[in-house]
Amino acid sequence: MDRLQRAQDTPAEGLQGACPSCGGSGVLRTDGASYRTCLECVGQGVLPQFEASDALSVAMARAMGRGVSRGFRGDLSAWISGAR
Repeated sequence: MDRLQRAQDTPAEGLQGACPSCGGSGVLRTDGASYRTCLECVGQGVLPQFEASDALSVAMARAMGRGVSRGFRGDLSAWISGAR
């Protein structure tokens, strides 16, 4: 198996797909001679990939003086209701 075929068979780490609005160019044509920046990808041509993080729930638990045991929803509902 040659190098090109191997690269096509294995998915690349962190590879992002092209923006569906602009097709990866980062700009949109408004009329015959005008262009504007694509607002979905902010002119980057790819959509950002986000991963879930529990950093907010950990920070809230530390600020409230408790350990992280009930998860984010439990901490949030206790914080909103005023229960401590």
